[in-house]
Amino acid sequence: MSASSSPDPAVGLTTGAAEERRRRDGLNLLPAPRPHPAWRDLVGQLTHFFARMLWAAAVLAVIGGMVQLGLAIAVVVVLNGVFAFVQERRAERAAGLLRTLLPRRVAVRRDGTLVELDAAELVVDDIVLLGAGDRVPADVAVLEA
Repeated sequence: MSASSSPDPAVGLTTGAAEERRRRDGLNLLPAPRPHPAWRDLVGQLTHFFARMLWAAAVLAVIGGMVQLGLAIAVVVVLNGVFAFVQERRAERAAGLLRTLLPRRVAVRRDGTLVELDAAELVVDDIVLLGAGDRVPADVAVLEA
């Protein structure tokens, strides 16, 4: 976004320039998370590199006659995996809630006139007009306050 390619704030982008940028960059949407089964995430938490090292340590402790130590290590790995799994699910839920905070409609200046668009239709260098209490629909630079 160089200053030379930025539109005049009083006019905004032309419709043609906006269409060209939308074709080039795509819609102003957060990527949708790929759905995956919960059991796969839990297994992943129990079998990542450090967890595998601890599983090996637990097995070696049992083989070495320290059954209680081996059991304690296994319990710690399971508790840590379950805790990490729950935290990851909470983070995914929070990210989903953040998506609902994005505004649906937004006022922009195109071809010198004020138009209301779906927020997904915003493109780079659009002049967005925000009022008190408005949600910010994308990454924006404040030109005037």
